[in-house]
Amino acid sequence: MINYTEILKNVSIFAGLDEKALAQASLICTSRTCHEDDVVFIEHTEGSELFIILKGEVSITLELASEEDAMPLVTLRKGDVFGELAVVDESPRSATARCLTDCEFLVIEKADLDGLMESDHDLGFTIMRNMVRLVSQRVRSANQRILDNVSWGMI
Repeated sequence: MINYTEILKNVSIFAGLDEKALAQASLICTSRTCHEDDVVFIEHTEGSELFIILKGEVSITLELASEEDAMPLVTLRKGDVFGELAVVDESPRSATARCLTDCEFLVIEKADLDGLMESDHDLGFTIMRNMVRLVSQRVRSANQRILDNVSWGMI
């Protein structure tokens, strides 16, 4: 099994964890490879994994009228996390993730993350606090994008 501890040191949701906690977190990671134009997940579908980009770029989009009519939200790159909402609230995916290039990911299953956080509440608190910060940043960014669009008369 590959030790992902060094990689996790630079991932936002694991910020502030010590070496022991990072080593524990690395044990629940698996790897996955996808190719350019592969869909990682589709909006409104069930999901139970979060992804950490090791290599490549991923486009996150919202479906508008149809799957073919999508609004790009953000392009994510090495070190970025996506799919975190599925491990927090167990609701269907809120967007679609598509590979813009060949990609390599670390993947963490919700059940494994839950088990890790239950086994060490301090570690769990740190990860959840970091995930809340990530989601908060993304909401603020989306709000600013909406405000910008309203200001420019696009909405």
